[in-house]
Amino acid sequence: MSRATKEIYSGREMAVKVLQKDFIRKEKKTDYVFSEKNILKSITDSWDSERPFFVKLHSTFMDRDRLYFVMTYAPNGDLLRFMETLAQQNVDCTQFYTAQIISAIEFLHFKVKVVHRDLKPENILLNAELRILITDFGSAKFIDRSDKEEPPETSSSLKPKKKRVSFVGTPQYISPEVLSSKSCGPSADLWALGCILYQMVTGLPPFQSQSEYIILKKIEKLEYDFHEGFNEDVKDLVRLLLVLEPQDRLEFDTLHNSTPDEILKLAPKHKAQDPVWERNPDLKPGVDRLAQLMIEDNSYEDEEESENGPPRYIGDPPFDENVNAILGEPHRTRLLNEQIKENKYHRFVEGHLIIKQGLLDKKKGLWARRRMFLLTEGPRLYYVDPDNMVLKGEIPWSPEISPEVRDFRIFFRPHTRSHISSN
Repeated sequence: MSRATKEIYSGREMAVKVLQKDFIRKEKKTDYVFSEKNILKSITDSWDSERPFFVKLHSTFMDRDRLYFVMTYAPNGDLLRFMETLAQQNVDCTQFYTAQIISAIEFLHFKVKVVHRDLKPENILLNAELRILITDFGSAKFIDRSDKEEPPETSSSLKPKKKRVSFVGTPQYISPEVLSSKSCGPSADLWALGCILYQMVTGLPPFQSQSEYIILKKIEKLEYDFHEGFNEDVKDLVRLLLVLEPQDRLEFDTLHNSTPDEILKLAPKHKAQDPVWERNPDLKPGVDRLAQLMIEDNSYEDEEESENGPPRYIGDPPFDENVNAILGEPHRTRLLNEQIKENKYHRFVEGHLIIKQGLLDKKKGLWARRRMFLLTEGPRLYYVDPDNMVLKGEIPWSPEISPEVRDFRIFFRPHTRSHISSN
């Protein structure tokens, strides 16, 4: 658990991570806690103002029941929340954050000699300037020679190994070598970079399922795909990072040669001496002040559901909601009763009869979200998140509505920034 606080003598905001001693003992996490403290101290001791992309450990203390880590405060939350809130993602934003993550991982591996092992958007915080701060080093470890990826074993080298490999990481970002109980080295962070880069472009991680087991199986089989319109340069980079064998994956010696220029120009070269801020004094993440305010008050969700429920369209033209002239009252009543019993989406349509339903990809900017669209009598057009079973919104229907076909799969709604596609 983390809490925001203020330093008394300076007035600056700090974050305090609070750890319960009883929980640490019960879960046998003592080694992890000490490891995280040592790694955070190493990062702070090796601090590089050219790559200030990490939370700093300012102090530690304890009382009878708890341990306290005083660290850098990140007022803008994490990268996952940022991506989910800013539905209208743009290329500049992706380039901006990918460049910083590349620079941060490079510093972590070469300067601090640490592999994070649990890189994911939730562990990448954003400071007041919306620049990244990598955090949560509970699964991290110092790199030694045994952590370097070795080539596949030959029959002559097959010997029993006593080394125990721990399972670390979050399912969507776990590297294949962890699943196969191999040593988890620096290449695991580059696999995670590929997953994060994919998610920054699409809004979703590359390996998806409601079941963690299926996610892990998809990772083992490298089972993912790119949606139509995925940036070709970024696609090539993702393919070079999401490689099953760690020794065949991009390393930093080759990463700079394969990274698109649009991203690379924002990141320092290997062992570069010129600070990021001095080289790019006007560099911004492509987010204007209005968008920043939307992040801060958490009130923007891609024209979709807020905490107060889905949007209502006051003043829409009235419609004749009586479809008896077409179906007849007995037929409509029978269909509605069947819908109530059998259709799990009935609860979202306010008692209306569903005429047509189907899955479509609702895309805005570079984001694509799969939604179940429900066309009902009225007519009304609702859309639901089928994974979380949440009503996300309603498309306002009026005599002026005019969907326009872009190709055989894609159509868009005039006067909006989103388009909808069908597989």
